[in-house]
Amino acid sequence: MSNSETASPSQQPGDGQGQSPATDVSQRDALNQPGQASAQAPASGTPGIEHLGYAGMDIPIFRQSSNDLFVALQPPQALPYVMAPHGMPPQQIVDFFAAHVPEVEDMRAKMIKRFQKSPSMKCLYRTGDVAYVMGRPFMLHVNPLKMGGGMSGKHRATRGRATVKFEANTDISKLTLYVVNPRSYDQVRTAFLSYANRVIMNNAVGLVGTCMQGLAEEPPAQPIAVRMKPLRHGWSHYENGCLWLSDELVAYPVDCLVWAIWTGLAPLATKPEPQQQEYLASMLPGWKRASEILANREEPFSNQ
Repeated sequence: MSNSETASPSQQPGDGQGQSPATDVSQRDALNQPGQASAQAPASGTPGIEHLGYAGMDIPIFRQSSNDLFVALQPPQALPYVMAPHGMPPQQIVDFFAAHVPEVEDMRAKMIKRFQKSPSMKCLYRTGDVAYVMGRPFMLHVNPLKMGGGMSGKHRATRGRATVKFEANTDISKLTLYVVNPRSYDQVRTAFLSYANRVIMNNAVGLVGTCMQGLAEEPPAQPIAVRMKPLRHGWSHYENGCLWLSDELVAYPVDCLVWAIWTGLAPLATKPEPQQQEYLASMLPGWKRASEILANREEPFSNQ
């Protein structure tokens, strides 16, 4: 995901979707010392996936249809992986990772420290914790908020008297949260959701139109509003021109968001069922897997 945090279906690494077979990548550096990174053909790890050799680790590279390039850490071992576009030259990926090595090492130290204190995967919204946004793990870095300063480059969210801010570094999947009381679960979670909900809404608005093309012969007379709230049952619900999405969808992969929108809009369908299914299979090849994830509320997404 780029700074705009838009995503296309089937680009997350967790379920094996959006990956391409590894290309034969020649090794650039024989020495994998700290501070050096090299691209290599898949000699170990998961077959069919490219790897970066760095500091004695095989760092997997997952290919995706999106144009975004980023690093993320997989908890609890804080193992890095890279998401890269199809067709991006391996050397460009190596250079990108190498440019972010100091930041990645700092993040790894914080995440490892957090999980040494407690092996629980439950997100407590403390520094080193992991919270998922559309299936992608973001490491949280919680800082005290200095009141009265400028707001340039930051975003404000208010809940009662608690003022919170966030800064997202999407290159390395790091989310810095500023709150009055860094030990307040509610304040830090509010800061996180102020970012995550914006990401979901930015994607959901466009996906509604895409889904309606496959469901209905004609677009709706009035634009469909999209809102998020806690839902007691299910993941989505359409009512009176508004599609309501569960706020718990924040954590789940983008395919799950698409599936929730598709099923929520199903009451508006006017196309024959075979046409709907053909469109769904083309738009969302991983729809069966997405439905299973949401039906089973799979970890780790249910831990926040």
